[in-house]
Amino acid sequence: MMVAIGGVEPFLEHMTKLFSLLARGWSGVGTTQRLRMAAIGHAMAYQTWRSLTDNGLSDTEAVDFILSLVTAVGVEELSGR
Repeated sequence: MMVAIGGVEPFLEHMTKLFSLLARGWSGVGTTQRLRMAAIGHAMAYQTWRSLTDNGLSDTEAVDFILSLVTAVGVEELSGR
């Protein structure tokens, strides 16, 4: 989906809203939440997608990989480690 956004400030505002929407769907506290927010921010960076696809991943594979990364944050906490 493409969204027409004019200028840097509207773009940053739009990305902040997207980040908030994505982050809202994940629970966690303390370190787990901080790490998950970092993973979501990393996932949203253009450079991340460019690197993954330049290294041979399709868009679908890149999405699956990043989702696995974000989902893995906190697994140890849930398993009691």
